Amino acid sequence: MRMFAEILFFVVVFIVIPLQVQRRFPDFSKIFPMVVVWMIAGVATGWLLPEIFQAETVKIFSQIGFFALQVFGLATGTHLEPEKILKENRKIIILGLSSFIVSGLVGFWAFGYFCLDKYPEKFQGFDPLIIKTVAGVFSGVTALPILSALLYSFGLTNTAFGKANLAMATLHDFLLWPMVGVITLTAGGHGRGGLTSLVFISIYLVAAFVLVSRTLKWLEKFRPAKKKWELTFSLMVMIVLTIASSLASNFVGLHYLLGAVIAGALLTSDYKKIVQKIERPVLRYGLPFFIVSAGLGIKLGSLENVVWVFFGTLTICNLLSNGAGVTCVARAMGFSWREALAFTSCLSCKGIVELAVAHDMYASGAIPREMYESAVMMAVTLTTLTAPWLCLVLRGHWNIIKKIISESEKEEETQALAPEFAMD
Repeated sequence: MRMFAEILFFVVVFIVIPLQVQRRFPDFSKIFPMVVVWMIAGVATGWLLPEIFQAETVKIFSQIGFFALQVFGLATGTHLEPEKILKENRKIIILGLSSFIVSGLVGFWAFGYFCLDKYPEKFQGFDPLIIKTVAGVFSGVTALPILSALLYSFGLTNTAFGKANLAMATLHDFLLWPMVGVITLTAGGHGRGGLTSLVFISIYLVAAFVLVSRTLKWLEKFRPAKKKWELTFSLMVMIVLTIASSLASNFVGLHYLLGAVIAGALLTSDYKKIVQKIERPVLRYGLPFFIVSAGLGIKLGSLENVVWVFFGTLTICNLLSNGAGVTCVARAMGFSWREALAFTSCLSCKGIVELAVAHDMYASGAIPREMYESAVMMAVTLTTLTAPWLCLVLRGHWNIIKKIISESEKEEETQALAPEFAMD
């Protein structure tokens, strides 16, 4: 009975009420999209009311959230065009690499100089090299699921701009998880080494983009003629592909989500249309379970002064390093200042990925509690700033969105998106 009451309470407080607020105050949702509200609510609830839900209830939330995340990851992958990006848009790959590398190096140096050297007593018993490397990872990572949800809420997922940001965030995750494997292996004695992970990842990608793509084309021969059986056939193919890709990605050292994203990218146009039809309801009614339940697992302490110093260092380093690694590099590649700043705002989004990495690092004994708490605060802060920052850069300048929108977009879709950024 209590479990049922807790589930009902969750649905009302974290889904029904926020969606009603969004409908009544649409301008508010542009500045603070629901994904950001869910993230803040989850972390705040886990910190201030840690015993509000039973462990069994939180487990149910996590299971529902995991399923929703996989479906949303599959939908996110359908918007990617990996072959087109590799052949025609190498600038995006270079920009994604530069943002990760520059941010990582700045975080590595700055945290060592301003925090590790100034507060050595907080890092007694910890490896200084690992501490600085983790700080670099915190600075370089971008949150793929939260960023995808934000871009969807702005109507930018199907634009060239949205696809470029999703591609760079996916690239960041492929760089991130092998590094996490190396750190946890070194600090805790478990996990898979980085070189081994890279070998497995390479095999996985080759198998995915060569074998799976050909298998999907071969299966088209067996597609039923009747519509009711055709939909069942398509759903079965997508379910099997998603499960297999997610399990394979987890085996090679990546997150389950990346497996779903890769599966979505491999789908043919007929499958993609089916997935994209369920993207909106999954985002609104399923993803809250994942985002909030992830926040419920965050346990913050008393937030002593040194935590605020670490938080300030990580946050400022991230903003400055993204300014150098994204804004300046994008300008050098020929993008306008507004396009460059828009890229910077999106790649500063941390979200759930940062929380997951911080939790793994803390659980493995790689970082102290104060650094873990500061990373959580930075993730929440930068994720909250992403939407207002993007609005500030793009609002009133719809012509930039019109410029970067793909030529295949229908005219009515363009007209539907325009009011989002129209000048009041």
